[in-house]
Amino acid sequence: MMHRTISCSLLFVGLCLLADPAKCAAQGAPEALLRVPAQSNRTLQRFEAWKGLVGSGWAIDLDPHTGWANFLGGGRFAPDRIAHSDQDRERLARRALVVCVGLVGVEESSLVLNTIKFLPLGLIGSTDKWSVSFSQEHAGLEVLGARVNVLFDLDGAMLSIQTSALTRLAGLDLTPQVTARAARLKAQRAFEDELGLTPDTILAPRLAVGWTLQNDEREPRLVWETSARWMAPGQRAEGLRFWIDGLSGELLLIEKTVHDFDVSGTVRAFVTPGTTPDTAANPALSWPIKDLRVKSPAGNVITDGSGNFVIPGTLGPLQVTVEFVGPWAHVDNDAGPEELFIGLLSGSGNAITLNPTPAEAVTSQANVFVAMGLLRDWIRTVDPTDSTADFQAYARVNLASVCNAYYDGFSVNFFASGSSGGPTCVNTGYSTVVAHEMGHWLNERYHTYNGSDGMGEGNADVFSMYLYDTPIVGGGFFGSSTQIRTGLNTTMFCGDCCPGCHGGQVHLEGEAWMGAAWKVRSRLNITNGNLIGDLVANGLFIAWLNAYDQSQIRSVIELQWLVLDDDNGDLDDGTPHYGDIDPGFRDQGFPGFDLPAILFSDVTILGDTLDVLGPYAIEATVEPQTAATISSVTLNYAVNGGSWSVSAMIPVGGDLYQIGLPGQISIAFVEYYLTAIDTNSQIVDFPKDGATNPIRFVVGGAHVLYSDDFESGDDNGWTHGSFGDTSNSHDDYQRGTPGGRAGDPSQAYSGLNVWGNDLGQGAWNGAYQNNQHNWLRTPPIDCSQASNCQVRFKSWLNVDAQENDVAEVRVNGVQVSINELGVATENNQWTSVTLNVANEADGQASVVVEFALASNATGTHGGWNLDDFELRFVTLAPNLVGSSYCFGDGSGEPCPCGNTGLSGTGCSNSSGLGALLAGLGTASIAANDLFFQAHDLKPGQPALLFAGFNAVNGGVGTVFGDGLRCAGGGLARLGVQAADATGSATWATGLVAANGWQAGATRRFQAWYRDPSGSPCGSQFNLSQGLEISFSQ
Repeated sequence: MMHRTISCSLLFVGLCLLADPAKCAAQGAPEALLRVPAQSNRTLQRFEAWKGLVGSGWAIDLDPHTGWANFLGGGRFAPDRIAHSDQDRERLARRALVVCVGLVGVEESSLVLNTIKFLPLGLIGSTDKWSVSFSQEHAGLEVLGARVNVLFDLDGAMLSIQTSALTRLAGLDLTPQVTARAARLKAQRAFEDELGLTPDTILAPRLAVGWTLQNDEREPRLVWETSARWMAPGQRAEGLRFWIDGLSGELLLIEKTVHDFDVSGTVRAFVTPGTTPDTAANPALSWPIKDLRVKSPAGNVITDGSGNFVIPGTLGPLQVTVEFVGPWAHVDNDAGPEELFIGLLSGSGNAITLNPTPAEAVTSQANVFVAMGLLRDWIRTVDPTDSTADFQAYARVNLASVCNAYYDGFSVNFFASGSSGGPTCVNTGYSTVVAHEMGHWLNERYHTYNGSDGMGEGNADVFSMYLYDTPIVGGGFFGSSTQIRTGLNTTMFCGDCCPGCHGGQVHLEGEAWMGAAWKVRSRLNITNGNLIGDLVANGLFIAWLNAYDQSQIRSVIELQWLVLDDDNGDLDDGTPHYGDIDPGFRDQGFPGFDLPAILFSDVTILGDTLDVLGPYAIEATVEPQTAATISSVTLNYAVNGGSWSVSAMIPVGGDLYQIGLPGQISIAFVEYYLTAIDTNSQIVDFPKDGATNPIRFVVGGAHVLYSDDFESGDDNGWTHGSFGDTSNSHDDYQRGTPGGRAGDPSQAYSGLNVWGNDLGQGAWNGAYQNNQHNWLRTPPIDCSQASNCQVRFKSWLNVDAQENDVAEVRVNGVQVSINELGVATENNQWTSVTLNVANEADGQASVVVEFALASNATGTHGGWNLDDFELRFVTLAPNLVGSSYCFGDGSGEPCPCGNTGLSGTGCSNSSGLGALLAGLGTASIAANDLFFQAHDLKPGQPALLFAGFNAVNGGVGTVFGDGLRCAGGGLARLGVQAADATGSATWATGLVAANGWQAGATRRFQAWYRDPSGSPCGSQFNLSQGLEISFSQ
């Protein structure tokens, strides 16, 4: 059977929601479960299955209005190919989205490549990464605000997906019933109703896809998008953006486009690190101006970092014009003419001072110009590849009002000094105020946007604080020792459930994010020093802006920062700067990201074996992730579906634990998992789901009767068709290269070809059709001489739950596997399937394996994809023969110098282990298949196998060298073997016939071996336990 399990935490959520949804939210259930519980539960169930396939280190954040994941990250999903170019990276990103469509719900085909960004996080002690960013279109229309970002490491492994893209786009009516003219008029009237003003500018409406909330679920809508602005001399500008429903004319969205430096007595947030506003106490100083345009008839040039410029090819005299205009800033003076220099220059050594007599109206122009350039240069310094701020921003200074500054979607605007009856404010065109307003502009360019929950204000503050390396934003705004806001604030994060909990004033709401960002930076500085701490904080911030489009203040921001900081694709073991990032977020009331209390690593994964002797060595590194210590580590194992046995693992130094799982008589199907408990009573299993998803191996020999990797030129006798019992007789089984559509793989598990339903090549879409029932069958396979048969194959299956679609495996018409009830099967990588078919195939001369798929009338998926099929049978491994006796484990005669060995072995040697002798095969004289193995000898040293008639000293032995001699009377030497590197030696079959042993006879066997270096008792040799075998015919 194919199984999908749900964790206890999901069971809790389901019970909690049924009992009391409000209480459930208080207890930490995802907010999306309360709004869209059906889709949320499906997503979480798929996420549990995802972790079962790719590892437990992954984390997920659900969109509260869709139930799909808006963020998936924390682990490492290895690539199926290497990326050598941007085209390869785009393909990998699209492949990752196809694989994860069941979690994020976004159709890859709707995405348009936006940017591919290299993130140089190696500079901060993490690892360099790549971010691939997409926008979304539907039928050629932009989906507004929809972005998808896929993060990769340099090897091409997917680290995270973040999405704000829309789902449920199919069926959206794209024929507008409202004209662009009607939409423009609707926007004008809405502007007048909202602000009591008539706009002077209305942008031409454009048709796009937006969304609205219906019953708290996000629903796509065809919309007209437009913006309107009103401006008047000496007045604060007003701007609004509108979405008008293209079908009904309903006004779906009104959003401010003017983001000002609003002031209230309760908000303090603007800062000028290293400088204060333009006041008498802080007079302007002469300073070189960088990136300023110098115009002349001989060409325009830009000043360098020292303010120098060269106009080549002329000696002059040459008329030049200099004003506060350059590649990154264009500053206009609203209170009069712009400050400029016009003059004739010749030769070298010309000195130009734009404002030789400093005054507020001209100094503000210089301040704004310099601050805008500093912000652009800082971004380039943090990430030399980031060109987001490489544009000419427009600024207006000395507006005829006071105590404010704002960004209106077209420009940044700064007010003159003065008072309007309240406090007296400085000219707002300075340092951190400029950086904040430019931060609003950059929010749009980085797609963080300026939403109503405070993210726009908070993130603009982060630009300001990080650029000037101070928590104070707007320092000196009202005079000496005043400020607007500070990153040292105590405005706590409201929680994902409850944005706007501080009253909805965007500057105050934004303090939660700007405060968290500063506290992370502060902790990084304490740990690493100011220089390195700033480098790490700046690098993470700019990388975050490029890797994700996070437009709301949510707890997932910390997870995104940790994924960027991670250096090995596993958040479970922390990140290089987790110790500063996590407490920094918690300082501001964010919930934090808890690491597992206990971390397993380097766990032994046992494979199939012929060894029945054992023990099967298992070791694991087990590390506490808190101040607690490990109390115990245990091995839990079960054989052939029996009850679980529990054995304590042995600490052997550091965090390493070891144990031997006892040998098993073949054929044995063995399962095991590990459990660790710490002194805080925290319990962690490995694998994570413990008994429901243990590690498995078989003790026995495997023999392949039939195999096919589907790479030959024809179908090799495989057949397919329709059962003909449904309304749709379509047969879509195909052999070839998978196309990666509808959730299918983009390449075979091995080679090029697979068998599957609709492989998605050419005009095929990758999905099976509704109401079809078809089959794929192997050629007949002869199993007449086989027993313990198994069918094994690689599978990539995507079907709805069994009550809707049925995916079966049948052997000679008998069902041996079926998809699960209640839960869709959504593979996102190749999985290994083993089916025990002994009852159906053993001894049968003609065995046919069938893969069947039946669909209903609703919903289609990728269906079956199969590769590397084989039918094999499992035979007995050579089993143990005889009975052991005469142990050096303290149960009988004492070892010569207290060198007691482990249970069931001889006395211990210089390795601290006692040797173990085993007979394998049978005791049949006729079969003559008996052979011997000895373990835990000394590597490279000789070992002698000998036999006698008697058990010495009544079977307890007598002291001999460093061990006990157990066999005596008529001793026969059976051969010398050198122990291999593992300390094992084998004496091959044929000994029975060679020594003339007879049926009914009993012989005692023992191994003598050299121990020349450090033998416990100084004899330099030792012996195994004794082994007694009675022979049969």
